[in-house]
Amino acid sequence: MNGASHSSGYRCRAAEQEAHVRALISRHMPDELGLPFALWSRAAVRMMIERQCGIRLAVRTIGTYLARWGFTAQKPLRRAYEQSPKAVRRWLRQDYPVIVAQARGQKGTIFWGDETGLRSDDVRGRSFAPRGRTPVVRPCHKRAGLGLISAVTNKGELRWMVLDGAVKAPSLIRFLGRLIRDAHGKVFLIWDNLPVHRGRAVQDW
Repeated sequence: MNGASHSSGYRCRAAEQEAHVRALISRHMPDELGLPFALWSRAAVRMMIERQCGIRLAVRTIGTYLARWGFTAQKPLRRAYEQSPKAVRRWLRQDYPVIVAQARGQKGTIFWGDETGLRSDDVRGRSFAPRGRTPVVRPCHKRAGLGLISAVTNKGELRWMVLDGAVKAPSLIRFLGRLIRDAHGKVFLIWDNLPVHRGRAVQDW
């Protein structure tokens, strides 16, 4: 009887510990718990279990537990916009051939333009989380960033400019001025529907 009671108590504590660990992974990121990790990797979970429960497990065992709990390695990233494949196909079929014909007729060059940014609080990698629940990384309040504007031709000719901060109308206009000065002939620039592209200053330029 005593042996059965002891075994039942052990299983109860183990179940409580598992529930506690799952809750911590679901509700927090490692750095919030004082761990030297940004995302929930197996090593991060292993260290958290050791600190919280006083149990040191093999990394392979951690992977087994995570799979049993229904946790999968996911990218904690958000898409800035949604693309419509149908609209893209229609544009390539109807609009792009017209631009190509115009550029060829005026001996111009077609450039494909885009912008991107690099932030000090950006996180790349995968973090374990319950299946279907994308993990959320809480941003740092103090952050720095760089912007990049680039344009490339179908032949691979590249033009680019690095910015201290986000892409805004004045910097975009400066890039466009450099682009046309460097090009031989008329420039046909294709870019997306970013708000700065439709700004009054850019349109006036």
